[in-house]
Parts: sequence; C-alpha cells; structure tokens
Amino acid sequence: MVDSFIDYQIDNISFMEVQPEKTIILDTRNFDEYKVSHLPNAVWIGNDSLFWSRIPQLSDKKTIIVYCSVGYRSNEVGKKIKDSLQLDVKNLKYGIFGWRHNALPLIDKFNNPTNKVHPYNWFWGIWKD
Repeated sequence: MVDSFIDYQIDNISFMEVQPEKTIILDTRNFDEYKVSHLPNAVWIGNDSLFWSRIPQLSDKKTIIVYCSVGYRSNEVGKKIKDSLQLDVKNLKYGIFGWRHNALPLIDKFNNPTNKVHPYNWFWGIWKD
C-alpha cells in the first residue's frame, strides 16, 4: 500500500544495504517523532523550509540516506537535496516502520535503546508494528 503513495523519484535503499560508516543518515520527520525514536547516528533535519541549515557537513564520498515513517516525506526531501546539492541521496525503503518491523536498533532522545515508534498520525499508526 505504501508504494502507491510515493513517486520514487530518488533511489531506494533497503535496511540490509545500509552501511553506517559510508553514509550520512538524515531523519526528515517532525522533531516530536524523532524524540520518540530514531535510527542510531541519524541527524534530525525535519522536512520544513529550514532543513538546509540542519544538514551536517556533507562529503561527496558518502551516500546520504533520508528516512521518515514510511518513505513519503523523506522522498520529497531527498529530491530537494539531490536536485539542489547534486549529492548521492537514497530513500530508506519503508522508513522507520520497516526498520522497526525488521527488529533493527532504535534509540530515543536520551540515546537509550527503544522499540517505540511515533506513528505520525492514526492512519499510519496501523502500519507501525
């Protein structure tokens, strides 16, 4: 169902392909979502007009992976980063919900391990587990 909402104008990357040492991981969700849980080493940039100031120093030797709950918002932000900065950007397939569904590690705002995921809204909440 998720695939029908996303136009996939940037390449996807599966959770199995993520290599943290070779990537910069950017969380494009709202800050309240990020505080509940996020991928280890993810940098929060959000998805509003101010996100450019929150992008860390980028290297052309690293792939940028963007993610959100299921991949819609991160796809939109990823397109902007790719078009504006001409960088290698990939969208995490199925977002943090897919990451969590595959029992991969998440941390909370205190860097403690957690299994909680903010559902974005009630509709998407049915897909988080």
